[in-house]
Amino acid sequence: MDTDGHELAASADAHPFEETMDTVRAIQEHAAGTVVFELQEPTFLVANRDGVWEWDFVDADRTVLARGDAEAESREAATETVDRVRRVLPTAGTLDYEETAFEVYDDGDSWRWRLIDDEESVIAAGSEGYDSRSDAEAAIDAIKDEVSDASILEIDTAAFELHETDDGWSWRLLGEDGNELAESSRSYPSHQSAREAMNAVKEFGDDALIQFAE
Repeated sequence: MDTDGHELAASADAHPFEETMDTVRAIQEHAAGTVVFELQEPTFLVANRDGVWEWDFVDADRTVLARGDAEAESREAATETVDRVRRVLPTAGTLDYEETAFEVYDDGDSWRWRLIDDEESVIAAGSEGYDSRSDAEAAIDAIKDEVSDASILEIDTAAFELHETDDGWSWRLLGEDGNELAESSRSYPSHQSAREAMNAVKEFGDDALIQFAE
């Protein structure tokens, strides 16, 4: 809350007390000095999660379209995998183990896709299941159109993200692992008003008092 009692931000999820306090301290520590980014097109997000590097391919709404199937020991290794996926995915065909290709399969509940290299290792996989084989194949076609020109965003520190929603503009604070720590308590009518609200949190973050509500 600001000095007038207006709510500026809220936690992204409910947590036990100690976890909540850890998040509050993280916001106090990182808010003022964090960078700001905006996702305006499909992007590869590379982040350290629990000591390992992983990547997701997300659209402008931050919906995960695909993700890496294996964990990497370093940021460089994760980025190398992303570069490889960007290079081979747009031209990959149906399954042929002599070259990198897509496999569409039924996991018992839904149809899914994954990208397999010539050593039969999965290097990327769809993030959701589909009702039919044709829906999974359509998802492959859609991602082929997006992935080759997608940028790579490496998250190795806390960062604010501005994004557009159905109701307007919002912001969220991401931790070093790419997970959401806090979000704006409402949507704003313009990009500028959302940025101003975010800047208020950046300004108050490290000096904010902690008040407990009963």
